[in-house]
Formats: sequence, C-alpha cells, structure tokens
Amino acid sequence: IKRQNKKFLPALKRLFYCGSYYLGICSRLPKAIKKLELKKEDKIVILSYWLHYTAEAALKLKELLKRDDIKVYSRAHGSADVLNLTCPNRYFPFQQNALNSLNGVFAISNLGRDYLRVLSKNPENVDKVYIGAYGYSEPIERQRKGFTVMSCSNLFPYKRVSIIADAIKILKEKIPDIRWVHFGDGFLRKELEEQIAPISQNVSLKGNQTHETVLDYLKSGEASVFVSASA
Repeated sequence: IKRQNKKFLPALKRLFYCGSYYLGICSRLPKAIKKLELKKEDKIVILSYWLHYTAEAALKLKELLKRDDIKVYSRAHGSADVLNLTCPNRYFPFQQNALNSLNGVFAISNLGRDYLRVLSKNPENVDKVYIGAYGYSEPIERQRKGFTVMSCSNLFPYKRVSIIADAIKILKEKIPDIRWVHFGDGFLRKELEEQIAPISQNVSLKGNQTHETVLDYLKSGEASVFVSASA
C-alpha cells in the first residue's frame, strides 16, 4: 500500500478486512481437503465466484493439494471485486496476484474484461462470459396486462434503484397504469418508500425473496421489461 494522505487508512482497513477473511478460509482448507477424499486420477478444477480473497484462497487450495495439473479460475463482477465507479480509490489487496496466477478470469461485462486485461500480465487469460441462470431461457409468452417494469437488486447506493423510481414517476404521466415490481432489500428501503409515496399504488416492493421465486416471476411473463441501474 502506498502511503498517500487520506488514501492510506481506507486501504489499510480494506487489507485487514480482506486479509482476515482470507486467513479464515485458509484455516479451514486442510479439514475440507480430508473430507474430499480425492484420488490421484481425479481431474480437479477450482472456481472462485469473486475475484478477491476467495480467488486467492482457491490458489492456496491448489498449493495445499500439491498437484500442478489443477486448474483455477475465477469470476469477476463489478464494484466488489473489479473496480468501483462510486469509490474509485478502493483497494483490492489480492486482485493483482490472482490475475497473474489464475488459469482464467471470466468477467461479466466488456468493461470489466477490458479493465482487467490492462492490469493482467496474461491478458489472454481474461475473457467475458455473461452471468445468467439455467432453465429460464425458453421463449416466454407475455401476459398482456399493462406495462410492468421489473428490477432485482439490493437497496444499496451503487445499485441506484432511486433512478428507476424517478423514471416510473415520469412514465406514469403517459402510462397511468404502469407497474413497478422490485425484488430485493437493504438499508435504503425507508428512503425509497418515501420517494415512491406519490406513486405507491403503482409500486410493489417485494423485499428479499428466494432465487426460485424471482425466476418464477420472470417465467410468468408478467414483466414487460427488466431494468438494472447499477453503477
């Protein structure tokens, strides 16, 4: 960490936060390896869902297994493990080592892929693979019951759900029966409820729901469009 005025303490806190989680995972790896009961002929691929301390822990797992043929990959998303547009000075302690050591990194966007390729010593190992879910990609017959906007995210600042609320207010002037259905919750819920008060009859805040519930709603065909305003 470079000591640069106000950037030093936040970076130090970030290092402590990520480091403590990394050490916590590593302390459980030997016990987990014993439970796996791996054989020499087993083909092993290790995947980290995030490009942060879990990716570094995945590399540590390969080291403990003492097998050079093991492949280690990681997903890479956005503000939590690639770059944070709302907090550009955020420090990612394990990112550089993981980028240079993993067999492959799969970003979920062009922006993430291009950004990580610049940082990586092995840019050819960084690619884009959109995130999604299996089993719900079949053509859906829409239930024509008016115009319904669907969104799904935590109610955190960088998800910018308030922008969707502003859009619904504007659209309501031309589409009086427009509906907005949002799945997800967070500490900004009360603030959002105050914002949508004038159009509350057009909005349904579902809160946190199971993965299956959200997918079933998508499959129902009720939503006209799915919107994400994430930074």
